[in-house]
Amino acid sequence: MDIFVLPSLSEALSNALMEAMASGCTVVASNVGGNPELVKHGETGLLFEKADRAGLAECLRRLIEDDAQRQRLAGAASQLVRENFSLSRSVQRMEEIYDSFITERAPRTNQ
Repeated sequence: MDIFVLPSLSEALSNALMEAMASGCTVVASNVGGNPELVKHGETGLLFEKADRAGLAECLRRLIEDDAQRQRLAGAASQLVRENFSLSRSVQRMEEIYDSFITERAPRTNQ
């Protein structure tokens, strides 16, 4: 599969979208919910406005006609997921969250 389309009317942070990106598919998604966090239009995929069939068709036309752009977007998307959503990155972010709570709740001494 070369192109993955997520035409949601509403969406959180889509696992299916992340999985498609990680697997090297070029992604096209509706500009709703968490999709723009993953899909930077023209950088890691293409976005169209929800329920905009003409916009979706235009995104698909661009990708079908421009193999170089399709491959560039797929590579950037895969890299984004590897760098920001890997298990090690998730563990690192969780540690940062816990550290911030510990720091906030640590008793402060007057010196």
